[in-house]
Amino acid sequence: MESAAGKETQPCTGTKPGDEALPAHGRELGHGREPDQGEHAIAPLPQPDLSAPQRLPLTFSRPGTKATVLLTIGIVPLLLLVAALNPGHFWWARLIAGLVVLAAGVVMARIVLVAIVAKPDRLVIRNLRNTHRIPWSQITEIFETPPPPPSVYRDNPLYRREIDLLVALADGSVICATLYSQRLFPDDHSGRKEVIDRLNELRRQLSPQPGGESSVADKGPDLLS
Repeated sequence: MESAAGKETQPCTGTKPGDEALPAHGRELGHGREPDQGEHAIAPLPQPDLSAPQRLPLTFSRPGTKATVLLTIGIVPLLLLVAALNPGHFWWARLIAGLVVLAAGVVMARIVLVAIVAKPDRLVIRNLRNTHRIPWSQITEIFETPPPPPSVYRDNPLYRREIDLLVALADGSVICATLYSQRLFPDDHSGRKEVIDRLNELRRQLSPQPGGESSVADKGPDLLS
């Protein structure tokens, strides 16, 4: 038997025979190997390309505003509908009430469809009465109703300026967009300005005007569109 004095004493390092000695910093961190380069790497978040054109089609519809308008004007048709379904009224009164309810339903359905849709090849304006499909190349400017001259206020102190979103065409006509018309919907000045800026930016991207923009402040809008 070999005596204990003849054995070679191994230092207490916590490793088994044959293991490689760990560097000091490796023992302090509690692991014995360096991590791979891609093991714990975090992929960077993609950054949006602000210079790219906006995704089309782009729709402006103001659903909250339209819901408020529909709830406001829908009270009268609802009362007339109740009267039309009441058998105690005269037949002709029920017929008139039914016709009014039908007409109101058509108008309310058209209000739901009112919108401005920007497509890659054209601008679609769905108004209360009709729908305009205008190629971008035919649009010269998109703007809001310009302020009237001071003489208008001198002649009529009670004059109230109604601001609309207007689209000027190359043939000289001007189309009024019902979606941002104060005659039907509550005024939204900041929202209207933002929509005008975005539509003009799309117009410049999809149909650049080499000759520059012409002023159409003296042209009147098509109020019946």
